[in-house]
Amino acid sequence: MRTRRPPPRINDGATLRTSSAAARVRSTRRENKENEARQPIQQDLPRSSISTPKVKPITIHRALAAANTAVISDTVHFSTLSEHDVVDSTSLSPATVLKGLVTEGDVYYHLWVAARSVIEEEDWNCLDSRIVQRTLERFLLELGIAFYERNGGPHLTFIDPRKNDDTADMVNSAKRLVNSFCGRGLSKEKIVISIPATEDGVAAAKELETAGIHTNLMFVANVLHAAFCASAGATAVSIAVGPLLRCHERKRNAQYPDFANHPGIEIIQTTLEYFKLHGIETRIVGRDFRQLAELSALSGFDAVCLSKDQVEALRCKTTENRSGVDLLDKPPQGSLRARQVQHPAKLPGDGRPGFMRLMSARTRGMVAETLYSALGKLELQMNAIEKIVRAEVAWQLALSKLDLDALYEWWASMPPPSPDTRKRRDGETEKRVGSEKGRTPLADACEPESKVGLIEGVEYF
Repeated sequence: MRTRRPPPRINDGATLRTSSAAARVRSTRRENKENEARQPIQQDLPRSSISTPKVKPITIHRALAAANTAVISDTVHFSTLSEHDVVDSTSLSPATVLKGLVTEGDVYYHLWVAARSVIEEEDWNCLDSRIVQRTLERFLLELGIAFYERNGGPHLTFIDPRKNDDTADMVNSAKRLVNSFCGRGLSKEKIVISIPATEDGVAAAKELETAGIHTNLMFVANVLHAAFCASAGATAVSIAVGPLLRCHERKRNAQYPDFANHPGIEIIQTTLEYFKLHGIETRIVGRDFRQLAELSALSGFDAVCLSKDQVEALRCKTTENRSGVDLLDKPPQGSLRARQVQHPAKLPGDGRPGFMRLMSARTRGMVAETLYSALGKLELQMNAIEKIVRAEVAWQLALSKLDLDALYEWWASMPPPSPDTRKRRDGETEKRVGSEKGRTPLADACEPESKVGLIEGVEYF
């Protein structure tokens, strides 16, 4: 007799779920074993080595290149100027020239060449301001030619900023300097003349731009000031970032570790957004950064002017600042304020350079504290430069008046220096270089910014 099989057991839902879960577990284990067989090397590696790699922040140099921001080198160090992969153009400022005359022998050589050339071109009977002024202009020409031979990019130079209240004098000085560059084979398109953004400076820039000479208006304080400079047709405007931020810190007696909350950063970003919003062709140059973190906190500059040390740090410094904001990936600041500013900012139509009277008292005060305190510093620097130039011209002029016999007799009559004299001179040199007690007016003028604000007794308006 055939044995009957028991009827199939009817599974309830719980049993089905259990068996299904067990099947999934077995399938997962089987897949894991297969994956381990395909990748046996990873079993011996530490957990940290197979974790998801972090995105490495890009350097400031790469960020500037991606943003199409040019790098201008404000230094007289010729090796730095030759770094064509980093430096796009060169710049000269009174502070840079003065520092080069004090510390760099190559810079003083160009002064020697300039003084000798000027003396040989004309029979000068005495030392006067005319020969000193011509030598100073020739000195800037010689330095500019040397810079161009090293770099080949556009060159920003300057005229005497002590003439900031004389439009005609600034125009004539700029035309003479540009014509001198053209006479040495440089194109007018390669030269940009830096002028203080005073009322007379803006008027001079307007006249020079009409004549086809590029200008850069310096020490712009806020968006309205920059708008008036752009209305004059200036090729570029420069914002001294460090001094401007320091001005707001001193005004509020506060420090801002987080640059995102800095009122000066908001003012600068408003200016950048204003130019971008209205498609203004005038370029904005950021300069005088105290640290590269200030550069990382801003976006939108057409060019940045950096010192030797800052240029060398571009390849290793990353774009993240202390607030974690990236140079290329952050919300623009000041967009709302930029839309509230009148456009276009029209200069007075009565022929007088008086855009300051169109500003509010608060805005005018901000311009005065930023612009005229910088002019006071420039005056100290130019006085120191002129003193060095005058001494070199006087020396070469005296030598040119001596005949060879008298020069030989003078040299033969000089006693040889004693060892004690050499030691004393070496000690004096070390004192001048390294000691605060041995500081000279030249050293004070080389400081990055004056400790005082407006100069007492000067009528600014």
